[in-house]
Amino acid sequence: QVRTYGHLAAHEAIHATLHHVGTEPFDVYKREHFGYASLQFVAMASEQVEEHLAEYLSSQVVSSGSTTSELVDQAFGAFVDALDVQLPAVPEDDPDYFGKGMLITFEALHILWKTLVYLAAELRLADGFEQVPDEIERLEVWQRAVAQWWDEYIGLLGEIPMSTDISIAATDEVVKQLGLHLQQWALGIGFDFHDTDDDDGGWFQILY
Repeated sequence: QVRTYGHLAAHEAIHATLHHVGTEPFDVYKREHFGYASLQFVAMASEQVEEHLAEYLSSQVVSSGSTTSELVDQAFGAFVDALDVQLPAVPEDDPDYFGKGMLITFEALHILWKTLVYLAAELRLADGFEQVPDEIERLEVWQRAVAQWWDEYIGLLGEIPMSTDISIAATDEVVKQLGLHLQQWALGIGFDFHDTDDDDGGWFQILY
């Protein structure tokens, strides 16, 4: 089931409002310098926070017409396929092994985290978050790649006020913390991508 046109319009209207304001409220990486690896995670955190805000606020106006829970299975399937099929298919003697590995990894993480940020928006309450549905918590991929990091993840998202009237000073620090959490999360599921002394690159390694 796809989201209703009304919901999608409301969702995109939130993005348009933030763009119109012109302050780039969650783009802390445009205001501070980060190493190459840290930059990737902070940029992803910025996207995560804006998507969470847009999905939550749009759902208050127009129902999505479906639940994110219905989409989680598909997204998890794509995530597992990337890790268990696409990555092993890249020959280790490929001269661009690490470049291809990084591309597959970050596409997989993007799929995973975008789905989860929508799920978090669906579960968000005025003063916290609902429990994750049992049918999702029971999934092997949830236990493997999400459960350990979920509570801190929604805790950080919960520090972002659900309003387009945004305090940059207050949210920049949360976005940076979320970026660090995503980096640690990636490491925890087998992808080490961290800054090195060379400011123009980072170290990437697949650990499983």
